[in-house]
Amino acid sequence: DSPDTSNVRDNSMDSVVQLRHSKPSILVVDDNFYNIMVIQEMAKAEGMTCYSAQNGQQAIDKVRECHSKCQRLDLIFMDCEMPLLSGLETTSILRKMMEDNEIPEIPIVGMSGLQEKDMLKKTKEAGMSEYILKPVTENTFKRLTKKYCC
Repeated sequence: DSPDTSNVRDNSMDSVVQLRHSKPSILVVDDNFYNIMVIQEMAKAEGMTCYSAQNGQQAIDKVRECHSKCQRLDLIFMDCEMPLLSGLETTSILRKMMEDNEIPEIPIVGMSGLQEKDMLKKTKEAGMSEYILKPVTENTFKRLTKKYCC
């Protein structure tokens, strides 16, 4: 005789449904708190959850934390120039984690206040999905979140 499993419930689909129906969430990574606040306000106005990190290591830790808690991240806004661990280095690490199936695929938008000639090339090499100049405007924010979060 096989054991009666009629009362056993599989919760794996509950998590999938919960992730699909939760509001969009983003992570903003910038060493300038003002830049974080600007994007947080735009996210709040759009009804999104917004996490923040002030350096690359905090970003990696936050992505791991969200994944371990089954909290979806739809998009990461990543400052390219940060002390300790740059946004380019952080993105390369996160892309490797995605390749190794440690975390799910997440689009990463690189941001910079500097208009450098070869920054677009550097961001693509690091694995960033797009590259924008700061400050992030409301139109740019809406375009990117519509593209990646919906």
